[in-house]
Formats: sequence, C-alpha cells, structure tokens
Amino acid sequence: MGGLLSYSLSVSVIILLLYPVLQQIINRSRYFRFNRIALLVGLLLSLTLPCVYNGSLLSLPSESAAVNLDFIVNVDSTLSKTPATDITKDSVNTLQWLPIVLIVYLSGIVVLSCREIISFSRLFRMIAVCEKKRVLGLTICRIEDDVTAPFSWGNYIFLPDTDYDDSSCIYIHEKAHTKRRHWIDILLADLFCILLWYHPFAWKTRQLMKLNHEFEADKAVISS
Repeated sequence: MGGLLSYSLSVSVIILLLYPVLQQIINRSRYFRFNRIALLVGLLLSLTLPCVYNGSLLSLPSESAAVNLDFIVNVDSTLSKTPATDITKDSVNTLQWLPIVLIVYLSGIVVLSCREIISFSRLFRMIAVCEKKRVLGLTICRIEDDVTAPFSWGNYIFLPDTDYDDSSCIYIHEKAHTKRRHWIDILLADLFCILLWYHPFAWKTRQLMKLNHEFEADKAVISS
C-alpha cells in the first residue's frame, strides 16, 4: 500500500506542473477538440510517467529499509564503539507517521469509490425504471421529476417530456455530449480524482474537462 501512496504522490507532482499549461490552453484556445486531446494527454502523462521512472518519482521509506538502516547503524556503532541509540530512535520515529498517512489516504479512496458506485447504481436504476425511446441509435429516457436536470451518459439521454423535441437546444446539447463520448473523459477524470483525492489540482483538472465539454456541446447547438 505504501507503493500506491508513493505512486500517487508522484502523479500529484506531475499534475501540479502540467495544470498551469492545461489551464492556459483551455482559456486561450477555441479549438475544443484540441483542448480535449490536451487534457487527456495531460492525465495520461501524469499516470504513466511515474511508471517510466520505476514506479515513482517520490519514494516513501519502508519498514524494511528502516530495519536495514538500524542494522547498519548498530554494526557501525559496534565497530566504532559509539552508542547508536539516538540514531536508531530517529530512524524509527520517522516511520511512525506512515501508517496514519496510509490509513487516511486509503480511507479517502474507499469513500470516493463507494460514492462512485452509488452514483452508478442510481444511474442504472433510472435506466431500468424510466420510460425509454430509441432515436437514431440513442436512447431517450424520460425524467419524471422536476428536480433532476437533463443529462447524458453513454448512449442514454435523460430529458423531461418538454425537451423531447429533436430540434430543442437541450436535446442537441446532450446529443453532442453523447456523440462525442464525453462520458469516457469524465470516467477517467473521476478515477484520477479518486487516486488523487487530496490534490486540489486533480479536481480542478476535472472541472477544466467538464468546462471544455460544455463549450464543445454549445458549439454544436450554435452550429445547428
């Protein structure tokens, strides 16, 4: 589990360096497809570069390393006839915080993973119980309540009765999300945020991705 935390810290360093570049691209470029590719490449680089560098750019000390360190220090102290009690205590104290950090980090992953599973279960339940209609390879699901806003996921578009018209702006907007498979980007960004739940730039990168999706879908509405 310490290896997962080390990998996560390495990914966090890379996204920390890449985020200002990605933000400038989204703010300045109006080529939304290029922006989307840049964001995906940024996420993939953040996830793969630590693997290129033997799993991590940052490494945490392990218990075995501490034991070896204690052994070496004790041998050196025996040969030199000098006490090594203070040195060994310092080496052990540096590792006492590791279990606590690991527990907190893994707890965050478990909580966000459970939230993601609950969201998908609610989505699948909506798909199972709602009234559906097939239109040009897409499945239109009717929203019965007045609280849920129109949205799309996969090949499913969730709309209230008033927005069933093929020429409505909301339908065209959600259709653009579906045709361009934006849900794949969001799923990758969600997994990225679960891995780096403690890192604000991970969540900001997800926001940039959703913002670019909205721009791209709005462009499809304007073009229609």
